[in-house]
Formats: sequence, C-alpha cells, structure tokens
Amino acid sequence: MAHAESERSRPRIVVVGAGNAGIPAAIVAAELGADVTLVEKTDRIGGMLWVSSATVSAAGTRMQRAKGIEDSPEKHAEDALHIGRGRNDPALVRLATTYAAETVDWLEALGAPYSADSPVFAGEHELYSVPRSYRCNGIEYIKVLQPELERHRDRIDLRLNTRVVDLLEKDGRVAGVRLEHAGEVTDLPADAVILATGGYAANRELLARFHGADKRVVTACLDHATGDGLVMAEKAGAALVNMDVLILMPGGVEDPRRPGFTLSWSILTRLRAPGRSGDVWVNREGRRFMREDEPSPDARERAIMAQPGTEMVAIFDEPMRQGLAPDIAEATRHWLEGGAGFEPVIISAPTIAELATKLGLDPQTLEATIARYNSAVAEGRDAEFHRESLPKAVDTPPFHAVRAYGVTLGTNGGVKVDDRLRVVRGDGTPIEGLYAAGEILGKAQLMGDGVASGFAAGPAFTFGRLAARFAVEASRASAPTEAAAAS
Repeated sequence: MAHAESERSRPRIVVVGAGNAGIPAAIVAAELGADVTLVEKTDRIGGMLWVSSATVSAAGTRMQRAKGIEDSPEKHAEDALHIGRGRNDPALVRLATTYAAETVDWLEALGAPYSADSPVFAGEHELYSVPRSYRCNGIEYIKVLQPELERHRDRIDLRLNTRVVDLLEKDGRVAGVRLEHAGEVTDLPADAVILATGGYAANRELLARFHGADKRVVTACLDHATGDGLVMAEKAGAALVNMDVLILMPGGVEDPRRPGFTLSWSILTRLRAPGRSGDVWVNREGRRFMREDEPSPDARERAIMAQPGTEMVAIFDEPMRQGLAPDIAEATRHWLEGGAGFEPVIISAPTIAELATKLGLDPQTLEATIARYNSAVAEGRDAEFHRESLPKAVDTPPFHAVRAYGVTLGTNGGVKVDDRLRVVRGDGTPIEGLYAAGEILGKAQLMGDGVASGFAAGPAFTFGRLAARFAVEASRASAPTEAAAAS
C-alpha cells in the first residue's frame, strides 16, 4: 500500500508537442522524478528543428569564457529589449537570459556540435553588442536529444500520431488532456500540462483572423504549425498578447502546388541576392520600394511589411537569369525555373511592357521604374534609394519576373504567461495546472517588435526546461502527503 501511494504521489506531467521546447521539458520533468506523457501529433519528434538553423544566444557560457569574451545576462537582456523596441516582456526576457547559458552548456554537454567559431555576431539579424550567438543545425539537436528521451523511457511515455483535442478542467484548474489517436478518444489525467505546440504560421485562418485577410503571407514553417495549443489555451481562458505583431522577411516565393507555403525555402533574399544578381524589386504598383541591397535585416523587414499585401516582384533580364555568379544561376535553374522537380515560377516576356501586363502591373509605371534604374546604373549612382551594388542595367531581353511575398518563419503573437511560465488570464491570474513554452508564447514576448538572434530557439529550449521545473515543483507542493492520503 505504501509503495502504491508512493508511486501515485509522483507528479504526472503531460507535455504537448515534441519540439525544441517540449523535448527538454519532458527530459527535465523525468529527471525530477515525474511520470511524463509526451504527446506529438506528427509521426516524429523534433517539430521545426527539422528545418530550422536553430541558432541560440546566451551570455556567460563556457564557450564565451574560453574565448575571453566578457558578457552578462544583464547585457543580453538590455540588447534584446533594445532590438525589440521595448515591446518585449522584460520579466520574460530576464528569465530567458538568466538561464540561457545553463541551457547552452547543457546542450553542449549532451554533444550538440556547435560551430568552431561560436559564439559569433549573427549578421542575418540585428547585431548584439558582443558575440553571443551559437550555430548548430536543428537536426543536430534532435540527434543529441533523442538519446536523452530514450534514457528516460521508464518515466517518459512518448505518444506519436496523437492529438490533444481539449484540456480537461476540474475545480478551476487544468487537470489533464483529451487525446485522439487512430480515431479513439481518451482522457488522460495530469497534475500539470505544459503546452509546447509551437506557433500558427501554417494556419491561414488564424493568420487572417489576427493579421487581416488582405495581407498575403507565405510561411517557411512545416505544415504542422497550426496553432492548436493557442486555440485550446484561449478556450480555457488564456490571454493572448502581441497579436498585432507579425515580422516578415521579403522575398517568399509561393509554391504553386501548396498555397501559403514557400517553394521549398525559396526566399529571394537568399537565392538571388540583388547585390550580386542585379534584380530590381518593385511593389504591386510597379515602383521600387527599397534599396535592394539593404544591409539591415530590420530595414528589409520594415520595407516589405509596408507594401500593399506585403507583395513584391523581382525584375531581371536574360543575363541576370543566367546568373552573374554561378550559385545564382544554379539557384535560379533549380528552384525558380522548374528544375529538380519543382514547378516553374519565372514569368517572362520580350519587353518590359508585356512583362508588366502579365504581372497585372501598369506598363507605363514599370517601364518608367526600370528606365530610372537603368539611368542610375549608367551614372553609377542610385539617388533614389542609394543602392550600392549596380552590376548592370535591366536592358537585355527577354525580361523575367518572380512574384514574392512577405515570408514568416514563425508567429509573434501568442499565449501570455507569467514569470513562472504559468498561462494567465486577461486579469493576470494564472490558470492553475497550465504552463506554456516555446513559440506558443509568440516570439514578441521575448523579441518584441524586432528579431534578436537566437531568441526563438534559445528561449524555447530554456523555457521548456524551466516549465518542467516549475510544474513539478508546484505539483509536489499541492500534492497531499502519504500520511494525509492514508488517513
């Protein structure tokens, strides 16, 4: 009887979503002695780690110390708040930066193969004041975390191809989940539930609901990012925050076979960098709207978000199509022209006016735009947008275009939590028994109205670990003692 009570007194934790927040949450909860059910709706663990570069950032790591880099969590928080224009949640930012080094050191100890030059300045985002970004491909994280799940399989019940369709409530608190697997619905009681279900970038209905149906957005996320956890949390009374924030990159080429998704990560800023290939970017009015070789990621993002429908068109001529650099030509041929099994997305015409007609643009406006750009190339100076790279005029037919849109790598609005990662209501009171970590929080609670390097994957790992600690601690504190249970 005593043994049975002891077994029963172990915290029962359900973690929903086996990505880069859910996996660490399950591992830590098991290490702390909890019985864990890790529920994943797809047929594999990893979530977005399968396609993510998964850069993380931290101050005070072993790797920083080894290179003599002076840094602190306070400086990290200060930089993140600055990049986020003050819209970040200061308490969550400080929580993330305080425990970030512990997380990176933990991952390194597990065998995460960080690049030899880590930590670095990550130029794809606005720069920190010191190098504190660590490179490690997302798939490599899966490789080192999988054995940890296996090591704790006596405490972790991994359920793949299983959906959580609802949260169970009892006496004003979340007390488990309702599961659906192979058409069968069952209820699973729990002392705490940790939602680690990611964002909603692959859910066009939610994108339209929160950001407007007139905004054309394509996603580079996998198609499982449908916001299931956010919807369940909202139904349970959770407050949603930063739902007006959506940070987009320019140049997402839509897959003609899969509306709303990029053509296998075909992002023009990566495949045909205008500074090297010469492309001219125009909006749906046929006018240039930014310096195509703009070095600031933040400025590029602001420029595309200001365009009607977040739409843009890259215009180039035949020599540019063939490529002013070998890798540009290869990318064009394989990703945009229909090679390697992909459908062609390049639109071509013998004149700029005919190209404009095919694109639905005003021919005279586009002709005038290209003429002004060609004059800038001839003069060697772009007075209009101050573009520095002017490799050639757009003057050799046939002329080509690729239509693209603002692309999201994840969503910025999400479920509000307190500094113990408890999901909270609109009045700030916690929903007892319900925790959340990862992109379900929305990137803006950590990054505000900007993009800070390593501040998506990093806090997801960290908050998954912390949510497990907080959930197990609270479950133990509220559990009756064996003596009380026996009486």
